[in-house]
Order: sequence, then structure tokens, then C-alpha cells
Amino acid sequence: MAPRPSRLFPRMLLLIGLAALLPLVGVITVSTLSAYRIVLADGDRYATSFGELAASRIEASFESRAGALRAMAAAFSAFSVIPVDRRRSVIAQELYSVLKADPDVLSAWAMWEPGAMGDNPSAFKGSPLTTPGGRFNVTWYRDSTGAVVSGTINDADFEGAYYTLPKAGGRLTLLEPYSYSYTGRPEDRILETSLCMPVYVEAVFQGVVGFDFSIGLIQRQIEGFRPFGSGYATLVSSKGTRIAHPLREKLGTTSGDDMSPQDQATHLARIARGKAFSLEKFALLGGAWSRQFFFPIEIKGIDKPWYLALVIPVAAIKAPARDLGLLLGSLGLVALLTVALAIFFVARSLSRPIAALAKGAEAIAGGDLSVRVYVSGEDEIGQLSTSFNTMADRLGATLRGYDEANLSIAERNRELAQAQESLTALNAELEDRVRERTASLEQAQEELEISAKFAVLGRLFANIAHELNTPLGAISSSANFLREGLEAAAASFLPDFEALSPAGRVFFHDLLPLGMALARQLDHPEDRKARRALAAAIDSAGLGSPESLADAVSSLGALDRQAEVIQRALAGDRVAIDLAAQLCGLARSVTIVLEASAKASATVAALGNYSRFGDLGAAELVHPVAELETLLTLYYNKLKRSVKVECRFLSTSP
Repeated sequence: MAPRPSRLFPRMLLLIGLAALLPLVGVITVSTLSAYRIVLADGDRYATSFGELAASRIEASFESRAGALRAMAAAFSAFSVIPVDRRRSVIAQELYSVLKADPDVLSAWAMWEPGAMGDNPSAFKGSPLTTPGGRFNVTWYRDSTGAVVSGTINDADFEGAYYTLPKAGGRLTLLEPYSYSYTGRPEDRILETSLCMPVYVEAVFQGVVGFDFSIGLIQRQIEGFRPFGSGYATLVSSKGTRIAHPLREKLGTTSGDDMSPQDQATHLARIARGKAFSLEKFALLGGAWSRQFFFPIEIKGIDKPWYLALVIPVAAIKAPARDLGLLLGSLGLVALLTVALAIFFVARSLSRPIAALAKGAEAIAGGDLSVRVYVSGEDEIGQLSTSFNTMADRLGATLRGYDEANLSIAERNRELAQAQESLTALNAELEDRVRERTASLEQAQEELEISAKFAVLGRLFANIAHELNTPLGAISSSANFLREGLEAAAASFLPDFEALSPAGRVFFHDLLPLGMALARQLDHPEDRKARRALAAAIDSAGLGSPESLADAVSSLGALDRQAEVIQRALAGDRVAIDLAAQLCGLARSVTIVLEASAKASATVAALGNYSRFGDLGAAELVHPVAELETLLTLYYNKLKRSVKVECRFLSTSP
């Protein structure tokens, strides 16, 4: 009998496909992401390399002119070897040769301090080699036709930055872009910059020699840099001024002018440091987020370089990585489809016979032992089908043996039922015995509880005896002190009081209320430090028995009246202090007697409350405050001398 189709095939196909495809998907994903990151990093490196190369080209352009300028300044510093009458013409000819040799130099000039040439300025008056004030200067520049012509410099031009800055700094200077006219006519003004070099002879400043360059020359150089095709370059001065930019209206503006004031200040501070850096911002020219790379144009001798800035759209930098990712993803998808088809056909050829075996097993599990599965072939699945059929035959034989065994099992069940009845009767007998034993245990438990309570009462009585003996002893000793003190007071009070001076009597009347108030406070802390200080002061005053007098004053609570105590004692009124202390001591003894009597009464009352008991286990009304006060009274002797218990009970009554 052939088995019905099973749903095992789709599940098996899915599991096999997932087992094979998931690792492949992981490999393709990791490879694509790794390649994307590598190419993206290569894009950043390419932009950096491009910017460094472009910056080096501009550096080389400036450095070649700066080198020629340094060489000319060094040659001019040795002008003293030239005959006096030829010095001006020789220097002028050297500057003229610069413009002839380098067509990119717009102007070459030299400006000298008054009298620096060592000749007679009046001999050159009116010539283009002397200002009206007599200073030697020479200027050659290119006119609109490209011809080299001689220019003039007025004395006021010596106040310009191209002269004052190198003179003050004493080093090669690259000026910020400025507008200048060599003819003096406004229509001939040119936006340019200058390399200026001071000339020194034996460390003495003589003048400045310089080359001028048109910003248009720099603009043409910058326009040739197009990184990633869609990027562009700008040139920024050390102060952040845009010197060259594809948008002509941006020339002369400040870099970062589209940032917030705080961000622009941070940006200009980074430019002033002279280090390469980059940032991302929205570029108006491209209309997209761009990455901007800033590379310093480092010229030897100039401490604040200009910057070459490359502005490259982020999309252009990421484009190679994105294209490579799409290519690898497409190849991976094709590979996944190929592997999936291969798995499908292999799994299909394997799962059909296995599905037939699974269906046969389901039929046998349902009780149909006549099912047989036949699979052709000598492979493992064919051997599995043969083993399956053999198993079905043996299972049928085994079940028949089980039917025969069921008869003997029924007989055994009857015997077990009879044994169960006997066990039930035995359990009933055991339950009766357990109830009897439980009643005996409860009675014993009650007797044990009574014994335990009596044992606790015994220990409590021992503590109570100690608590009673303590206040009774205090009462006895205080009564003896009262008797002796009263006898002594009766014998000496009136004579001693009569012997006091009027001031001593007033002092006595001041001390007595203080001592009486203190005598009613048994737990008043003693200020030992103040008592020792008083004893030392009494001893220093030459009075006898300083400790005794200090103790008397302390018992009266008058330690803060040290000066008055010593004054009265020196005046002969010490007996006023002794009489007041004696009377207050009697009052303190009375307080001790009252306190001890109250404590003994409370202990007896607490003992009575604690020792009463009713029926064991019966519910009884409890007063928490009274119970707490009873426990504190009974266990008062457990408290340390320095421990004070303060009780605050909150009333819950309306």
C-alpha cells in the first residue's frame, strides 16, 4: 500500500536551504560591507593625497618666488661693494630682470630707509629712483599690454603694510590680498598680494624688497583643481579671507561666513593654528553636503600659512564605494539564486523517499500494521525502507504476543484490588492511633509551655529583687545623709549665716535657687572641664581646698560665675557657698529618696502586671504603651550608665 503525500518535503527543503544559504548570505554581506568601507576609506585617502599634491604645487610656485626673493635680499645686503654712483641703477636692473624672467610676477620693487644707499639723494632728484622726500625706491610692473614699465612710489607708500609689516617682523611676509594701482589711477587698481623680504646689513634694517602677484594668477591655478570631477578648490589666507574661489562674488569674503558666529570663530581659530583639518557642511556651490579638506600652504620663513581648501560632495566620495557595493551585491544575489536552485533539486530527490517512510511510520503509529514501503536502489534510503518493512513484521508479531499477555494481566489486577482493600482497612486503624497520639502530644505541649513561663518568672523575680534592692539602698543612704545634714545644719546654720557680710548674704540668696533647681535634676551632666578650670583659678588665687570649693560651686550650677566666686571667697564669704551647697545637697537627697521610691513602686507594679496570666492560648486585650513601659522598668538595670531612653507615643484616639 503506497503512502499518501506528506508535508515533510517542503519543511526539509526549507531547512536544508537555510542551512546552506545563511552562511553564504553572511559571507556575501560581510564581504560587501568590508569592500564598501575599504573603498570609502580609499576615497578619503585619495582626497587627502589630491589636496596635499595640489597644495605642494602652490607651495612650489610660492617657494620658487620666495627663494628668488631671499636670494635678492641677500645680494642687496652686500650693496656696499657696488660703486656709490651705480648702486641705484644696479638694484633697479636686478629687479627689472625678475619681471623679464618670470611672467607670473606682476611687480618687483625695493624701498629703502633714508640715507641707506650712502649716496647723495639730491643727485637723483626727479628720477624714478627717488621719492620726493629723497628715499631710494624702484618699482617695475606690467601694464595692461604686458610690457614692463617703471612705476613711482611716494613717501606715503612707506606707511603701507608691504613695508611696515616686514620691517616690524624682520622676516619674510606674505600679505593679505589688497587692491593697488601702480599708476595712481582708480581704474588701474588690481587685487593682488605681495611677498616682502626685509634687507639687513650687519643686523641693521636697510629696507624691503618684494614681488607682487595678481590674484587672477592664483585663481587660474585653483580652477585647475577638480577632485572627483564634481569637487572644487579655494584658497584661504591665514586670517580666513577667500583669495580664490569658483564663485567670484565670494572673493574677499571670510571663510565660514555661512556658519553660526560660534562655529565660525572655532573654524578661524583652527585656520590660525596652521595644521591640516577637515569638516563636513552644506556647500552652496554644489547644493549638497560636502566634505571640506584644508591643507596649509607652508612657505619657509612664514609662520602663518595660507590654506588650500578642497570642497568635495560627500556623494562623490562615496560613489565608488556605492558602485562597488552594488556590483558585489548583484554578484552575491546571482550566486545565492544558483545555490538555491541546486539545493532545491538535490533536496527534492532526497526528500520524496524519506516522505514515504515518514508516512508509513504514521500509519503504523495509527495501528495499521499492514503498511509496507518499497524504495528502489541500493543506497542508504533503500536499505532504510527494507529495515522499515522488517520492523513492521516484527512489530506485528510482538503485538500478538501482547494480546496473550493481557489475559494474565487482568488476573493480576484482581489480586491487586483485593490487596488494596486490605490496605484501606489498615490505614483506618493507623489514623485512629495517630489521633490518640496527637491528643497526648498537645497535652504535653501545654504542660511544657506552663513550665517555660514559670522558668521565665523565676529569672524575672531575680532581676526584680536586684531592681528593688537598688532604690531601697538609695533610700537608706539618702535618709542617713538627710539626718546627718539636718543635725549639722541645725547646729551651724544660724551662726554661720549671721557671720556673713551683706554682700555674702545676697550671694547666698543668688546661689540657693540655682542649686535647688539643679538638685531636682538627677541626670544633669557635670561639666568636668569647667570644674577643673575653676579649681585651678581658686588655687591660683591662694585659697585653700580648691577642689572642695570647686565641687560645691559645681553642685550649685554656678561654674559660669568663676570671678564672683573667687571674689566672695577672698572677701571671707566662702561660708555662703558651703551653706548653699549643704542645703542643696539635702534637697538632692530628698529627690533621690522620691526617685528611688517611685522606681520601687513602678518595679512592684510591673512585676504584678507581668506575673499575671490567664488561659494559655486565649485571646487577651493588650495595651502597647503600658506593655512597653513595663518592659523598660523591669530591664532598667540592663541599660548602660550613659544610655538614656526617650519615649514618644503617638495617640491614635480621635
